[in-house]
Amino acid sequence: MFIVTLMMTMIASGFVYTIIELRGVTVKEQKLRAMIREYELFIGELSTEIHNHIQQELVHITHQIRMKREHPEIATDDTDTADLIVKLNERIGMLNNSMNGDYLQSQSLTGLIEAELVLAGRDGTGVTLNCEGFDDDALDHGTKLVMYRIAREAIRNVTEHAMAKLIKVELKREGKDMVLSITDDGIGIGDEKIFGPPRHGFTNMRTRAALLNAKLKISSVAKGGTTVTLEMHNPS
Repeated sequence: MFIVTLMMTMIASGFVYTIIELRGVTVKEQKLRAMIREYELFIGELSTEIHNHIQQELVHITHQIRMKREHPEIATDDTDTADLIVKLNERIGMLNNSMNGDYLQSQSLTGLIEAELVLAGRDGTGVTLNCEGFDDDALDHGTKLVMYRIAREAIRNVTEHAMAKLIKVELKREGKDMVLSITDDGIGIGDEKIFGPPRHGFTNMRTRAALLNAKLKISSVAKGGTTVTLEMHNPS
């Protein structure tokens, strides 16, 4: 029963591995723990996403509709409500994709990051993605998934907190290393937040970097933006 349950949760998290105990083929303990840890991180983020965005936006939409019903004499523009519904539907679609193992398996890392940038740019924020010379095929699915979720967390931190006008993402190779960087021109992050008590977003990014045996660096300048950099040895 444990094996079956584990396979289902790993698939939901985006990891698709086959565990056949009877044939003596099993995932190494270290990789298994990494998979379980990634799943735990994902579930926590899923809960936060549902509460902070979907539920809050539904409350806002409900309030607008209720006000219109209770005060029909007040002329209102339905455009704002319609725009909120469109954005909410798009966010739900992205959330659904993030839980769909088949979808994640079928997409490249650059494609997944590009979709996040499209969502981030909906409010007018400029976005760029530079992945010239980066070979997605060199990544196994587990590595791709963890790198994507680090990028996703960094991009969403920018859209929610940085007040940035531009987000730049770069994927490149430097010798035997792969480098992922997310840079914004927002208000910056104080050292007390970067190096102080654990914060949910930063902690998750650092934990995921550790799962890849990678280095995660966060650098920021007050009113000068922030850069999140992931450096990982090329497994190929």
